[in-house]
Amino acid sequence: MRPPAPPATDPAAMSINDDTHDVFAQRAPLPLIFAAAASLVCVVMLLKACAHGFDFTDESFYLVWIAHPFEYSLSVTQFGFIYHPLYVWLDGDIAALRRVNVLLTFALATALCFTFLGRHVIRAERARFSHLLLAVTLATTATTSLVFNGLWLATPGYNSLCLQSLLVASIGLLLAQQQRSVASCCGWLLLGLGGTLTFMAKPPSAAALAVCSLLYLVASGKWRTPLVALAIASAALGVIACAFAIDGSLSVFQARLFDGLDVARSLDSRYSVDRLLKLNTLHASQQEIMRLLAALAVMLGMARSLASSRPAVASSGAAVAMTLAVASGGVMLDWLPGLPVVGLRGGMLLFAAPLAALLLAAGWGRLRQLPRASWANVLCLLLLPYAYAFGTANNIWPHLEQAALFTILAGLGLLAALPERRQRVAALCALAIGIQLLAALQLSAGMRTPYRQPAPLAQQTEAVAIGPQGAMLRISKDFAAYLGAARSVLDDGRFAAGTPMIDLSGQSPGLLFAVGARNVGQAWSIGGLAGSATLAERMFRRAACADLARAWLVVEPASKRALPTAVLDSFGASLSRDFELVGGFDTAPGASGRRTVNQQQILKPLRSAQAATAACLTYRASSS
Repeated sequence: MRPPAPPATDPAAMSINDDTHDVFAQRAPLPLIFAAAASLVCVVMLLKACAHGFDFTDESFYLVWIAHPFEYSLSVTQFGFIYHPLYVWLDGDIAALRRVNVLLTFALATALCFTFLGRHVIRAERARFSHLLLAVTLATTATTSLVFNGLWLATPGYNSLCLQSLLVASIGLLLAQQQRSVASCCGWLLLGLGGTLTFMAKPPSAAALAVCSLLYLVASGKWRTPLVALAIASAALGVIACAFAIDGSLSVFQARLFDGLDVARSLDSRYSVDRLLKLNTLHASQQEIMRLLAALAVMLGMARSLASSRPAVASSGAAVAMTLAVASGGVMLDWLPGLPVVGLRGGMLLFAAPLAALLLAAGWGRLRQLPRASWANVLCLLLLPYAYAFGTANNIWPHLEQAALFTILAGLGLLAALPERRQRVAALCALAIGIQLLAALQLSAGMRTPYRQPAPLAQQTEAVAIGPQGAMLRISKDFAAYLGAARSVLDDGRFAAGTPMIDLSGQSPGLLFAVGARNVGQAWSIGGLAGSATLAERMFRRAACADLARAWLVVEPASKRALPTAVLDSFGASLSRDFELVGGFDTAPGASGRRTVNQQQILKPLRSAQAATAACLTYRASSS
């Protein structure tokens, strides 16, 4: 006997029992196939670009941390320890490390989109292939976080780990159910794993994730105390395991975190409890608002065309959708240089999709009839970008844009209120393809204007060995000449790879990493901030005297970000008395984000290692 049909007012039921013999249903797969192919083009071009470019500041800080995480005794973020096994497995290949980061982010985003669409928007078993195509299309948005709103930072760091962790936790929340099925248990365990990894990336974000998760589980009706306890226990055990792997002790690991927070506060007064989430006013220009409205109009028009029951209109909508999908691939292949470069505020355009979904759901759908679980999904996804941004002292909007995938999925979740399957699939297709083009523009902008680098990635073609393992990257001619001059000076001074070095320029951790030196005291002895000198002295006091005794120096006297040479007093050394000049060379235009060219100098220690170590120990004993 056939079971009775569910009520027509139930969105979940209508998603399965709609008439599939409409014009759009016959044409839907083709635009989605074009869009999925364009997404793969985006990924391939990103993988190709990973072999190009090198930033001497932030990206180098990530690399130093990942390459030598156990050399530094305090840190708020532990991303270096998480990615270190991958760095070792890849034998220090920077391009491969970037590529794994791209693929991991893309795969996790695809898994989240596929799970969400299949369980909460369309819910049709027969549409799994369409779900996959949509998921692949939407996943392009997550990779825009790798370019940080018009920048290029594909090397994994604390932001990429935080995003990947939230993706894992989100998948876990969707899979988790009150029943003890295999899928449900995997969901609860994934939630715990996501919590552990988020804590390793940014502890404030982990706290925010915990609050979001608890609210979601209660609101969605998924709460079941034993299974919630399983997720909490797995997260806690994960953190404990990491603590012992990193420091061998919970108390030492706790000291690492609290000392790291104290150091961050001393470096910059913005890092304080009352500024964990800085809610800035969004200042959008008239041009940016017009672009947002234009993107919104295109998405709405395409959705209405695709959903039309008139063959000519639906065919026109499908043609527009396929054209935009081809344009996305063309942007990444640099076939369409005339399209606008969206720049640093381009990520804001991605919010056109959830706005369009809200308007479509309000106009076509029955929002009041969405079940409680659907509203819980939407609200949880809306909160996750704030969890990602929680703990930053910077402008919140770029961080929300980096995690825009969650906001987009929240908007798409409202489409479950549309009464007809044709409308839902049309809206999903239109919004996904529109998002894809905007994401491609953002990715292209990052590749054309890489962070603190002088030329587009495609124009950086000089092959140079970078890092302790001599990983090959293609960089600009100026950067290659800069590294060549530095290596020439070091060769004249008989510098040996692995020798400790101190960067007093305040902005060149990448120089030390590139030539194979060990960054002493900090992964990046950052300068130019109010607490830079104090932080450097504190970290030198924590470093081993044996390392400080053998350390060479990089100085840049004319730099405004240079650390004062008086910081050497913190381990009983003097620049004029205990070091000799080996040679100097000019910095490269564009290095560390500066246009001016200054001279950097390399100095090596004059004292024997034994004498310098004794002086360091004596100074510490007298100052304790």
